[in-house]
Amino acid sequence: MSALDKIIEEISKQSQACAASLIHKAKQQAAEILLKGKIERDQLQQQLEETGRQEYFKIVKRSEDADQQSRRHALLKARNQAVDEVIAEAKTKIENLPDKEYFNFLFRLFEKNALPLNGVIGFDPVDYMRGPDGFLVRCKQLFPACELKMSGDMVGMGHGFVIDYANILQNCLIEEIFTSEKQKLRDKVYATLAWEA
Repeated sequence: MSALDKIIEEISKQSQACAASLIHKAKQQAAEILLKGKIERDQLQQQLEETGRQEYFKIVKRSEDADQQSRRHALLKARNQAVDEVIAEAKTKIENLPDKEYFNFLFRLFEKNALPLNGVIGFDPVDYMRGPDGFLVRCKQLFPACELKMSGDMVGMGHGFVIDYANILQNCLIEEIFTSEKQKLRDKVYATLAWEA
């Protein structure tokens, strides 16, 4: 073998060794790149899963809040309906009291709302016919110096009465009282009934 062949063989061995070393390093770098990529993908997957979990819990929380809101709304609606029924029943009971008790109630309304002026106590014909003879006398005793009369010509007015003082009209109709006092009545009924929170 000539010196030239030996040099070529030596260069060939060195080239093979160098190439093997470069290939080995390239494989290591490729493995590191793959490992780094896997770690990054795993981290990204964890972040996505965590974000997904957080979003899931947000959705669940919103759903629970909406359910709670719907529950509270349904309870409030049921409470209001129950209170309205209690108030309507109370109004009906008052309107259907026996005549004596009914006019005792109306007299208390008169005591509370009457003014020391001349006036006419106006009734619906139905209530006017129910009225006891002594009702006007009792009313006059509150304000002896004033002239009071009774009238039964307020057709369709409903239960209760109005007092017409010429330029002042005092409304003591039961329907009007229940309407104007509805919130106070609601509060009283709420206070007496036990409610689920």
